[in-house]
Amino acid sequence: MELSSLIWVGSQIGVVLTLLLVTGALFSGLALIRQTGLIFNEAVQRAAGSGDSMSIDTGLAVLRLFAGLLLMVPGFISDVIALMILIPPIGRWLVRRLTPSVSWNFHSTSQSGPQRGPVIEGEAIEIDGEIGRSGVNTRH
Repeated sequence: MELSSLIWVGSQIGVVLTLLLVTGALFSGLALIRQTGLIFNEAVQRAAGSGDSMSIDTGLAVLRLFAGLLLMVPGFISDVIALMILIPPIGRWLVRRLTPSVSWNFHSTSQSGPQRGPVIEGEAIEIDGEIGRSGVNTRH
């Protein structure tokens, strides 16, 4: 279908203008991916740093990345789909429909690293090549 749309548009407006449109869509897709990637990266880092869950804005960023990829595909059908995704009400509707139960939560970790269970404090005493325990405390 993409090839058919390219041929049809090329026959209507000419090969040179068709190539210019395809090239313009390619560079628009690249710019959109670059811009959205930077915004998405900052949003994920903020959410990870504060322990917040990802919001609908993150879903919109993912859709914008997808729209950028669609703009890079040569053809006009994918470009129309990409432009529809970029319309804010349609993008929000798609995010709600596609990810109703997805929730990404980030939890902050202490400076010493992630906690993987209870911390057990104790002392090891070596007696004749064997290790014994004394004063074992469990802290949660």
